[in-house]
Amino acid sequence: MSSKQVDVIQSLPCYLDNETNPFGIANILFCGRLVRDRFNVLNQYSKVNWLDTVDPIPEPVETPIADLMDQRANELISKGSIGVQWSGGVDSTSLLLALIRNGISKEDLEVLYDVNSCTEYPKLFTWLSEQGWNMHPVNTSWLQVLGKTDVDVITNGWCADQLFGSVFFYQMPEKYLMSLDEFLDDLKFPGIQPNQEQKKFAIEVYKKYAKDYFGIDLNVAAELGWFINFVIKWSWVKAFNDCYLIRTKNSNKTQVFYNTDYFQSWALSNYHSIKEANIYGKNAAMYKRPLKEYCQTVFKDDDFLQNKSKKPSWNASQNSTMYNKTCIVLKTNNGYDVYDAPAKFPYLKAQEFINEIFTRYSK
Repeated sequence: MSSKQVDVIQSLPCYLDNETNPFGIANILFCGRLVRDRFNVLNQYSKVNWLDTVDPIPEPVETPIADLMDQRANELISKGSIGVQWSGGVDSTSLLLALIRNGISKEDLEVLYDVNSCTEYPKLFTWLSEQGWNMHPVNTSWLQVLGKTDVDVITNGWCADQLFGSVFFYQMPEKYLMSLDEFLDDLKFPGIQPNQEQKKFAIEVYKKYAKDYFGIDLNVAAELGWFINFVIKWSWVKAFNDCYLIRTKNSNKTQVFYNTDYFQSWALSNYHSIKEANIYGKNAAMYKRPLKEYCQTVFKDDDFLQNKSKKPSWNASQNSTMYNKTCIVLKTNNGYDVYDAPAKFPYLKAQEFINEIFTRYSK
């Protein structure tokens, strides 16, 4: 058993662990990699020696999200100069406009963007440029630019997806309102297919967990997607930049905009709305409507409000600008462990490489 407890792995594939228990099924469907349950309920079913700390349980609050956006913007503005990873999507656009709405100076804001950002929201790019905001293009790689930028804080729109649901349904919106039994029965799992008993047990575990910890009922696939995104995937998303920039001078500068207790509380209070409207369905006006309405207070754009829907912004450039696929980073209770593989690595050697790392941190 490893003496180190693992907080975050960036990244190891799900097939290394048990694929048919509640931990494995959740990670395969909604995370795509091995990720720790931050409330330490599902970790018991994993082979990894995960960190056993428990995040604070959020309490529902009725505060309008506009007030929370302003609160968070002012918190970050007080820390000094800010570099924003702007993808052109709703999440990063909302936080960028929140900073502008709350009075950040042009000297203290650096807007980092790549060609995908301009393509996704060209109208706002033009406006920002005409208004004289400091626009910094990423022409090579995000790692290079983020690692060298001279700001006090780096922020991005990550964790916003976890407030509203799961991007799983961007690809399969027709499954949004399926019952949990129907949902799991209808899926073709990669790797080992769980049997009926295993799927039934997983659903029982998820339902009890959601009820006991958050007082919510899981009845449809969209609710399960939100729940797993909230309790598990959040752990990986909030720490992505910390791992990504580990070998740069900016390794500890990221403050994920939506990673706060009060945004989590807002999400819990709005849980009931998840099944009321499929935000990944045909009606684009419903997609993250509260954030798009907030954007209108700074940059009025009816087309954005009514027609902007999900686009996998970072995935559009991940192979060339986001991921270092020959580097695996683990955040543990004793700091960071970084493992490098040669740039040209035969497939079998790569499998041995990741298997060895997985075994090193197993129970």
